[in-house]
Amino acid sequence: MNERQSSKVPEFKPSLPADIIPGLDDKDKYLFERIDILTQSMNWQCDNIYEINATLDKIDTDTKELKNFRNRVEQSSSLKTAVDTVKQKTTHKLKRLALPALALFLGLIYPAYLEAYTELGGSVVIKNIVEYLIP
Repeated sequence: MNERQSSKVPEFKPSLPADIIPGLDDKDKYLFERIDILTQSMNWQCDNIYEINATLDKIDTDTKELKNFRNRVEQSSSLKTAVDTVKQKTTHKLKRLALPALALFLGLIYPAYLEAYTELGGSVVIKNIVEYLIP
């Protein structure tokens, strides 16, 4: 960022062309000098106002970008929190269901599979399972 310029008002000096000054009386010369000083002052003020407006536009743009960034961070944070909550609930449900499912498998399904495997043969059991899964 540019170093901030001094807001001190410079001292303006009249800069009338030399060829105009000799033909003017003191009153007119004074008025022309005052008009010249006022013109310089007005130009200086206009330049400063332009710089201030440019700075304000940049600050406004930066503020909007910062707000958008903050919104993205907040959304990301809330999304992460929601995902973590769902993971915890899912993990808890899976842990609760894992033991009964294992008991069911070891107590009923696996012995029935072993019995069918020895009685019918491996190829028949696998063929029946594949036909059941892929109709």
